[in-house]
Amino acid sequence: MRRAKLIALALALAACGAQPNAPVRRDNVLVVVLDDLGPDGLSCYAGESARTPNIDALARRGVRFENAWAYPLCSPTRAAIQTGRLGFRTGIGTIVNMGKGYALPKAETVLPEMLDLGTDGLYAHAAFGKWHLGNVDVGGWRAPNEAGYGHFAGALLRGEDTYFRWPSIVNGQRTHVDGYLTEATVENALEWIETREEPWFCYLALHAPHAPLHRPPVHLASVSGPDPTPRELYRAMVEAADAMIGRLIDGLGDQRERTTILLLGDNGPLAKLLPSSSRPHGKGTLYEDGVRVPLIAAGPRVASPGATCAALVHVTDVFATVADVAGVDLARTLPDVELDSQSLVPYLEDPSRPSTRRYLYTEDFRPNGPPPHDTSSRAIRDARHKLILTPAGEELYDLESDPAERKNLLTTPTPETRKIRDRLVRALTAISP
Repeated sequence: MRRAKLIALALALAACGAQPNAPVRRDNVLVVVLDDLGPDGLSCYAGESARTPNIDALARRGVRFENAWAYPLCSPTRAAIQTGRLGFRTGIGTIVNMGKGYALPKAETVLPEMLDLGTDGLYAHAAFGKWHLGNVDVGGWRAPNEAGYGHFAGALLRGEDTYFRWPSIVNGQRTHVDGYLTEATVENALEWIETREEPWFCYLALHAPHAPLHRPPVHLASVSGPDPTPRELYRAMVEAADAMIGRLIDGLGDQRERTTILLLGDNGPLAKLLPSSSRPHGKGTLYEDGVRVPLIAAGPRVASPGATCAALVHVTDVFATVADVAGVDLARTLPDVELDSQSLVPYLEDPSRPSTRRYLYTEDFRPNGPPPHDTSSRAIRDARHKLILTPAGEELYDLESDPAERKNLLTTPTPETRKIRDRLVRALTAISP
């Protein structure tokens, strides 16, 4: 019913709009999300954790973003990617409970619905891997399909499930499958891509390198010694994911030249998996090791392959970027939706351009749903300084001189640090009152 209404609205918009004089360029779009991966997990970010030659090669022909923020946990980041909206708007501020409770509302317009509306249903679309935005109350096993995806094949890692035996869900049908999850997810996506007419949109959310930590198949990565450490297993899982990403990109064949690829992490890893034990902050925190993620964009819009970009960007920006690449006018297509998303395409054309954002914002609140919340923590940063507000107090850091966030400038405040704090509070309040 919702899809029928969206298509009817798209046709109405097309009927009342002026026809463009030139054909709209519409590339394929591939979004790849890795689970629990910060910049330190990739060698192209000078990371110490893993060898990632395929992702490194993607960065060499694309643009690598140095200041990309996500949420500190899985579900809020995924909701932001799918909707282009911050968590306080969608109601997703922590992990979605797979049983009953609040999940991403069906009223939210997600990526495939936006493409249906903005291109009159021109794009084929599918999602593979981890969803983690629906539950028993919202969509059940068909949650990605009911959200708007024409095809879904994925898995949920829970309890006794492993990367080698897992519950496969294909368009609402559930079976147990034996086989390596990372490999199967990529092969499922490739099989779908190979049978689609262009243009297409593919959302591929790998479970790796999220726990359970394990030895991958030897043809994808190796672990030395009989008793590897958690960090060694994590590194091997990243390397196995990199191998399959190489398989994915190679499998595009000549379509690769017509495909924009966005690769990113959903949040940082657990603190025990960070390369340096001197950095105790990781997943689940609002510190940089929890919310700063890798983001690489490659494809035909890239003007300077191998460039880095210092602009302040956010995972919400995936939404507007997909729209831009697909030739969708968001202001016209979703006039009543309040978006927090900005297209990355201008940075692909000129990575040195000044940041269009002055501030980045992230948050963590519980439970999911509209306010009031039992707990709420928020963070905001500009090009240099970062403010964290939690129930325990306030913290201010100079990310230029103290990127590991060891020295809270509010412990012994000066007139200058108070002025910086007040300015960031005003900016935060303007974003999320």
